[in-house]
Amino acid sequence: LGDHSAAMNLAFGVAGALFRRAMTGEPSLVETSLLATAAWVLSNDIVASQDATYSDDVLTKAVERNPLVGLYRTRDSRWIQLVFLEAQRYWPGLCKTLGRAELAADPRFADADARAANGVELIALLSEVFGGRDWADWRPAFEAFDAPWELVRTIRDVFDDPQTHENGHVFEVAMAGGEAVKLVASPLTVDGAPGTADMRAPDCGQQTDALLAECGVPAGGIAALKAAGGVG
Repeated sequence: LGDHSAAMNLAFGVAGALFRRAMTGEPSLVETSLLATAAWVLSNDIVASQDATYSDDVLTKAVERNPLVGLYRTRDSRWIQLVFLEAQRYWPGLCKTLGRAELAADPRFADADARAANGVELIALLSEVFGGRDWADWRPAFEAFDAPWELVRTIRDVFDDPQTHENGHVFEVAMAGGEAVKLVASPLTVDGAPGTADMRAPDCGQQTDALLAECGVPAGGIAALKAAGGVG
């Protein structure tokens, strides 16, 4: 995650530097780092941490205040993420989806203030209900529930998702032995086309001779470098 985010930051910096050069003729030194990128990604938390009341368990406390923004495990160890920022809007529907419609009117959980006051109790109750069934059992009810929830996907789920393929997020490349492998495309599309490649990357050292020759190294010199172990 850090490597990819830092690379994207650097790409934006390079694009900006090229634009500046085109407009002014002046060059730019563009730099970033994993630390700079991590700080930027976590900028909201870093700014908030300057508050003396900021707690390291801020996410846990936030879920206790609104258990309808939380992660709940099914019996078969899948996870369902709820992000009901408009908690009152979705609370009755969630109760119905869970087969516990009576909870909607339970005075302990009837409104946001009650749920915040009894957050730990509600988290335990919801955890027990979610944990009573496998995801396959929950799936029909949740797929009929129009609300901001989502099953936390596995890597294979992401690869198998029809949207991944229909949107061109993966593409196929032939390998040296003739077999094909699917790679992940660039997240950026240009004029509607995702960033893909027509061929695989070269093997390590595959283009060494050509690159050295392009730099003016004669064939004898390349052979000497190889013999000395200087290049592969």
